[in-house]
Amino acid sequence: MPRAWLTPDAPPTGTKCYKVYVPDSDVMRSAFWGAFLLLCKSENWEQFGTMTPEAAAAEFESAWRSTYTTGAGMTECT
Repeated sequence: MPRAWLTPDAPPTGTKCYKVYVPDSDVMRSAFWGAFLLLCKSENWEQFGTMTPEAAAAEFESAWRSTYTTGAGMTECT
């Protein structure tokens, strides 16, 4: 099975917040977060750049954890 994402050459220098619109349904919201979690698994990355699949997945896991520990979560836009 091919992997979905190619690793970059360098690790990121920080994080950035993005506003994302998701269909208004508990099922769709859960599907969105489930898809995001796929980025946290090294088996979904193929090494292309110098960054390893494990390192790329760890960066997304860290961002995912930060989203919840800062209280951002998936908040409704105002």
